[in-house]
Amino acid sequence: MDGAGRHTEPLPGEEAGSATAPVALQADLAEEMRAADTDELLSWVEQARVEVERPLQLELAVARTTVERASSHRDEERLVLQGLQRQLAKAEPWWRPGSRRRRADLQARIAARQQLLASLGERVRHAEEQVSQLRQASQAAVEVWAAQQRRVLDRAVAAVQELQRREPGLLDGRPADPVGPRERVPPAALAVDEATSHRDRSHDRSARSDRAQGGEGDHGQLATPQVAPGPLGRAPQQQGPGAAVNVDSPIAIVGGSITGPVLYLLLRQAGFRNVHIYEATPRAVPQAGGVIGLDHTSLGVLDTIGVPQPEIVPFPSQRVVSIKVADRHEPGRVQTLYPGRNTTWTLAHDALLERLPAGVLQTGARVVGLAPDADGRAALQFQGADRAAADLVAFADGRKSTGRKLLDPDRPLHYAGYVAHRGQLDDCPPELRDFWRYEPGGTQFTLFPIRQPNGGIGTDWTFYLDASPEQFRAHFGADPTTRTFVLPHQVSDDARAYVDAMAATLLTPNAADLVHRTSRRMAVPVLDIAPPTRMVYPIGSSRALLLGDALAPVRPHTARGANNGIDQAAALVSALAQHRDDGVDLDVALSTWQERCLPMVIESLDRGPELGRALGLGLEV
Repeated sequence: MDGAGRHTEPLPGEEAGSATAPVALQADLAEEMRAADTDELLSWVEQARVEVERPLQLELAVARTTVERASSHRDEERLVLQGLQRQLAKAEPWWRPGSRRRRADLQARIAARQQLLASLGERVRHAEEQVSQLRQASQAAVEVWAAQQRRVLDRAVAAVQELQRREPGLLDGRPADPVGPRERVPPAALAVDEATSHRDRSHDRSARSDRAQGGEGDHGQLATPQVAPGPLGRAPQQQGPGAAVNVDSPIAIVGGSITGPVLYLLLRQAGFRNVHIYEATPRAVPQAGGVIGLDHTSLGVLDTIGVPQPEIVPFPSQRVVSIKVADRHEPGRVQTLYPGRNTTWTLAHDALLERLPAGVLQTGARVVGLAPDADGRAALQFQGADRAAADLVAFADGRKSTGRKLLDPDRPLHYAGYVAHRGQLDDCPPELRDFWRYEPGGTQFTLFPIRQPNGGIGTDWTFYLDASPEQFRAHFGADPTTRTFVLPHQVSDDARAYVDAMAATLLTPNAADLVHRTSRRMAVPVLDIAPPTRMVYPIGSSRALLLGDALAPVRPHTARGANNGIDQAAALVSALAQHRDDGVDLDVALSTWQERCLPMVIESLDRGPELGRALGLGLEV
């Protein structure tokens, strides 16, 4: 792109030529320029300087990423299946003591992998069809986009020539601007949108210029009408015409983990300056796991908001080492590639919080209600009777989302019958620099190196083990859907002894030793939820949204938790920018965002139980 912010690639059908060649104007276009006032001419010139993204490029990139991810997963499972088939071929005859059970177990696992491979093959085929359809749609959309861009450029060139004609003074014996009031009727709807877009963009550029010069008012205060608090319950979803969301509209983000701060930084980058984050806890804590996988799309989003990959990815390996375990021994290893990088919740969260301006994140702000206030705007009610009104409320408050309870209470969490036991060691095996995944029958044990606060290298491990609801309550003192993240002081001695015993029974001696030496432990019950049917909810004239785990927590095996939230945040800001800049109706923009995001969420929710069953994890509850 050049300094004016336009695409340097030629538009479809354009011929390369001299940039200074004179342009012959059509008679009707020349007449339109002569009848326009100076402000209109300047607005058309300014419109040509604004970069307009080519349509469907992001959607096409996401679809291609889906194909790559599904293909990688299919190839990995094919290698695992081949390994199981080799083990079966080398197994002792069925009549040898203990061999029948071993062979039956291998045959069952082979059948499960074959079924999973068939499902993955179908997913790859569907994803490839979607890429093909999007490629065709994109080509047609780009042609329309190119025609619109040519029109914008033609009008800009004509406007420049007309301004040059008017510059010396009078034009044909009259002032440059026509005299007398007149009602202007734009020649097409596009011109109306362009004029509106120009006014909003001019306002945004002025605001950004003020901020760049250190001006005050970067973060306007949300309106806080004092209304008596009410009990927590379903939010009254009163449909009203959606209020326009502009750069000064109050926007509230509930949740300060990963998705919430990412959404704030994207909104600020897009020019929205009255945004606040509300976090219920005094300090946000991870709600799923220490190590999180970020695909290349998410890493790209973080890079655009000033979080470079080297800052949060101290170990840039994308290799996944699958280690098969039989009778506490390793029969072999299989290496595959993850289309992204692994980081930790702490590194990502700290990097995001360092980039939040002072006063944006308000901790200890627990939401207990949401309803329209006297003027129809949504008002968040906090514990302690404080309130805050906003035109847009985005709930990104994790697996136990208050927003989901208020907006979609008919989708409760369901326990999947197993627990992700977690631990962190201060040391690390010298050979561990990739993501290791041990897979004895009926469980999974993962390892990844982590950077310690003191600069050393530690180890983060996760051990998935079946547990009934009764066993979970006995180990951790609450129901799994109530205590969705077990802090170190909530891990009982019985839970610790159980995990140590299972490690000694199922894992290789070296892996079991890592577990036994770990003092700092946590646990996360694996949970499911019904697929969502919507993400947008009317609250009077405002709109409330669900994102990330607040919308639908997914199983950790999918590696989609953080990625879904980041992807949804980026797409939301794009939709809001289209509403603000291009005059797209707010409800239309949000509906399009919802339709784009829901399929990936539903796919992730379907895939999680499939992966759990393939690993032999989960009890009927």
